Amino acid sequence: MANINAALMRADLAKLPLWSGDASKDGYTIEQWVTRVNKAATTAAWNDADTMAYVYNALRGPALRWLESLKRFNINIDSWAAVRTEMLDAYSRVQTARTAIVNLSDLKQGQNESVTDFGARVARTVDDLEHLMPAASRAPQGVVWADVFTGLAGWAGVTAEQKATQLQIAADKVIWATYNHLGVQLFISNLKPALRDELMKAPPTDLNAAIKAARQLEKIHAKPENGHATVSEIGQSNPQAAADDVDQQIEALSAQFQALLKRRQANNGRGGRGGRGRGSQGRGGRGRGRGQTQGNNGASSSSYNTCRYCKKPGHLQKVCNSRIRAGAPEVDAQGKPYSHGNEMDQEDEDYQGDMSNGNPWGQQQQQQQDWNELQEVYNETPDFL
Repeated sequence: MANINAALMRADLAKLPLWSGDASKDGYTIEQWVTRVNKAATTAAWNDADTMAYVYNALRGPALRWLESLKRFNINIDSWAAVRTEMLDAYSRVQTARTAIVNLSDLKQGQNESVTDFGARVARTVDDLEHLMPAASRAPQGVVWADVFTGLAGWAGVTAEQKATQLQIAADKVIWATYNHLGVQLFISNLKPALRDELMKAPPTDLNAAIKAARQLEKIHAKPENGHATVSEIGQSNPQAAADDVDQQIEALSAQFQALLKRRQANNGRGGRGGRGRGSQGRGGRGRGRGQTQGNNGASSSSYNTCRYCKKPGHLQKVCNSRIRAGAPEVDAQGKPYSHGNEMDQEDEDYQGDMSNGNPWGQQQQQQQDWNELQEVYNETPDFL
């Protein structure tokens, strides 16, 4: 069993990520890819032949052509150490002061970039800046030990190498803290305004702590994914949802429904929900009857927007649900089906009738669409609302 598990592990490690040498296609740097190969080779105990076989299989396009060209330069392509050295020299990034400045100028959280991704970008930029620091600047220079140290018993027995080692450890900690502080300032100042303003009230002193705090703020500010669920969606939701939450959603839907009714009343003069039997055309029960209002010239609105097919007011035959369900053609004023040739004439007559009564065709279509949407919401609304 142990041998089988070991074989499976080696097979899994052999699945190296593909590398083409094209920055627009590869999702990682050559340093990251080489590190992956090194760790896989160490864990699976690959020899040079195994390593180069897996490397060859993972290379694509320009990178594979580059590897095959190494024979012309008398490079041993069967040696991973030799190929790795040449690969890093060919594809590694060149870190200069100019590239560092360019990265700093682009260091701003994107509109759709998460705090985690932006924090990693800031950390990488700070690392690049630290790597550009000359080695001579990292070494302590001209340190004079105070008398409080030189006067200690046994001080003379401390070697110069030991003193230099301790000084370098202290200097490295100071350098790390300095760049960490720089990272905190770069991270906070380039966050999205809402997150930046919150963090500036009590800025963390550590870059990792700043990223975690901003991540929590990002979660708080995130919009809920299902803030406007429909009745049917509620019915398909988790049956273990708390009753209070369901009641709140029902109240929200009820308020939305009432707003739609008011909008319908304002646009087309139809009564509110009221006592569920609205206007002279009320249907009773659920009360979806549509009252009639007087136009500017005293004529009712139904006199110029009555369907020629079903003879009911409130819509035109082009959007008549009864006609559409029956699959029937549109008819003329005498109730006879007409062809597409005179369809435009009939539509012009309908449009002119609407315009003469102050109700343009575009507005009529919008009103019919609103009413259809209202009916769908009403049909899904529970009776206890």
